[in-house]
Amino acid sequence: MNSTNMDIQAFSEVKCILDFLPIIYTEKLPKKLLNIIDNLYDEKFKINISPNIELKNQIFTEDTKNIIAVLKYNYWCKDDKEKENLARMFKENEAKYQENLREKYNPDNIFKNRNQENKREENIIQNEIALVEYKESIFKRFINKLKNIFHIN
Repeated sequence: MNSTNMDIQAFSEVKCILDFLPIIYTEKLPKKLLNIIDNLYDEKFKINISPNIELKNQIFTEDTKNIIAVLKYNYWCKDDKEKENLARMFKENEAKYQENLREKYNPDNIFKNRNQENKREENIIQNEIALVEYKESIFKRFINKLKNIFHIN
């Protein structure tokens, strides 16, 4: 099993959380899952858990929060109603996430933004062109005066 540092940190945090929870929570987990968590646990990650603060108010990685949420859904829900509420929350969060992605990466908006940027650049270029003052050289002015005197076009 190939794991990244983020995976290892998340499983290390999960192991630390499981160590703080009452034994009834770890007893509900399959032995195979506990072995995976133990194998991916690494002591080099310093995890600070304060027993005086609720878990939801402590700082963990998003991966850790996701793993704990899946554990709660699969193993720690007391009844079907709690499981349904949790599933509804998962769906709502996924819908918000997808909506944010749609807004951020919508091709129509990307092209609109490019068009607006192009228009801004054109306006800046036009303003720069309008600000450039054209002056005739002394030689050119002298030639034009001579032409005016002799009525030559």
